[in-house]
Amino acid sequence: MSKISFHFLWIVQVCCFSIASCQITSQTLTYQEKITQIDTNIKKLTNLKNLELAKAARAQDQGDRLQFNSNNISDARRYWQEAETSREIADRYQLEINKLNAQKAAIQKEHGIETPIDNSSAALSFGYFEQNFLIE
Repeated sequence: MSKISFHFLWIVQVCCFSIASCQITSQTLTYQEKITQIDTNIKKLTNLKNLELAKAARAQDQGDRLQFNSNNISDARRYWQEAETSREIADRYQLEINKLNAQKAAIQKEHGIETPIDNSSAALSFGYFEQNFLIE
């Protein structure tokens, strides 16, 4: 098992343990406390995902710089592989974040709380529309 896979699995296990402990004590925790715990885990995973994406960008840039030196093409390939691995880890973090968001939405729905709509893609679409079709 690679060092990166071990690191990812350890982080996910820690987050899953905190979620499991939240589920075990579900009788004693209010739904607000459950949502707070889920939000905390989402923030942790988001930070880890962003860290991995930053590592991927650095490795990709390093590989891109080294590719033009014929003596360093193997190093460039190694950096590109590191970048790919970091992007895969970031994707795994995003999957865990999506699961936590689904759990949070289920808890909110169970208690009759409206979940906020994520308008980020709508805003991006409107920005594209505004930029390309509206006349000033």
